[in-house]
Amino acid sequence: MKRIFYFTPFLLFYYLFGQNTKKFDDYDGMETFFREYIRAVDGKNINEISNFFDHDRCTLHYGTNQPIVLRGKDELDDLFRKWTKSPKSFFTKTRIDKIEIAPVWDDPDTKLCTVDALFSRLDDGGRVISRGRSLYHFYRGENSYPYRIIKRWKKWKIYMITDLALENENLD
Repeated sequence: MKRIFYFTPFLLFYYLFGQNTKKFDDYDGMETFFREYIRAVDGKNINEISNFFDHDRCTLHYGTNQPIVLRGKDELDDLFRKWTKSPKSFFTKTRIDKIEIAPVWDDPDTKLCTVDALFSRLDDGGRVISRGRSLYHFYRGENSYPYRIIKRWKKWKIYMITDLALENENLD
């Protein structure tokens, strides 16, 4: 009995202060979600694209322009409507050439994640018409009880996109 009494504090200490060996485990889910977003962009479906974004506040930073902060679904939809009429949307498909998924913390409870994507825009014949690299910032919220018992996390949402400079890489 005395052994259990002395052993219990060690177990409690290990449980409370032991190193958490669990890692972020949603790489596949994040990649699937990102590829669904790219399919929506390729389809130029404004409502579908908009559903991937945080409607409260979203920041887009392209090139050397000032960052655009959008507050609300209407502002997002308006921007996407303008984009669908611009030459930048004149592509048929996006090919993901390289993708790197990085959670902000390597922990299963992390709520923030980035996707560094190197991509090519293709025309009807499959020829590359442009290349780009962007860093997509995602967050996910927790569901509230009692639904949280069944599914802990809400869907990932994009809250920021930043263009990155292309390095000289052979993508063909």
